[in-house]
Amino acid sequence: MSVGVPVYNGEEFLAEALEGVLRQDFRDLEVVISDNGSTDGTQGICERYAAQDERVRYLRSDVNRGLAWNFNTVFHEGRGEFFMWNAADDVRLPGMVGACVAALDADPGLVLAHTRTTYVDERSRPFKVWPRTDRATQANPSERFGDVVLHEAECFPAHGVIRRSALLGTALHGGYPNSDNPLLAELALRGRFLELDEELFHRRDHPGRSMRAFTTTRARNAFFDPRRSGKVTLPRWRVGAEYARGVHRAPLPQAEKARCYAYLGPWAVKWRGTLARNLGSAASQVVAQKVTQRRGGRGTLTA
Repeated sequence: MSVGVPVYNGEEFLAEALEGVLRQDFRDLEVVISDNGSTDGTQGICERYAAQDERVRYLRSDVNRGLAWNFNTVFHEGRGEFFMWNAADDVRLPGMVGACVAALDADPGLVLAHTRTTYVDERSRPFKVWPRTDRATQANPSERFGDVVLHEAECFPAHGVIRRSALLGTALHGGYPNSDNPLLAELALRGRFLELDEELFHRRDHPGRSMRAFTTTRARNAFFDPRRSGKVTLPRWRVGAEYARGVHRAPLPQAEKARCYAYLGPWAVKWRGTLARNLGSAASQVVAQKVTQRRGGRGTLTA
């Protein structure tokens, strides 16, 4: 079992996150930390835990390569049959990993198991137990795909325990906002999800959380992939395109793929306002970039 801990300037909550993993009653695990060029006290914390627990492996990049690169790095460096991402500000209670692994061992049709989620604040005080999601539980791949695509919400299942073999068939985390939704959709094409009723995942909400710290589309693009900084993007269109690419990659009969593609119509209707605003925003930015180019600047449009 591998637990990946991607971190960037996470000194405030990192030790608590690592303690939550290392105190799991499931002991046969490794912890892979990838430090994305942190400039705070993160490196010292990581080195201390790596020195005192042989299960911890610490990797460090000299520069910040973005959230997607860091999340994917910890996966590729893992060696276990099962894998779990653990953000540097979230906490797992002691029985979580063992319960999820037991569920996956008992049912080969599952690709992912997770527990219920409790939101905690910066002082680790619980303030909300999230309702059950029970996504992608159907036997049919296209129905699971539609369940994920048409009910986008908080992506708690992506923080559960996942079969490594299933993740290897996906595009993993993309360098764009909301890439966890297409990732979950790809996983749903490969098997069922299970949500256990125990409340063993503490999701931290605090002012430094990425969705609060990076509020504009451009800032979030750069957070996921610094190479996209300053580029004009169509974020909601990108999510739809990645859903389609995920279906194309899936090892399914053509008829079942066609049923999956059919869900993208209702998805587009649901998001039609945002899709239209994306086009308007992109057009405005292209015009602004052309003005900049005339003055010696450069700009690029990407999907």
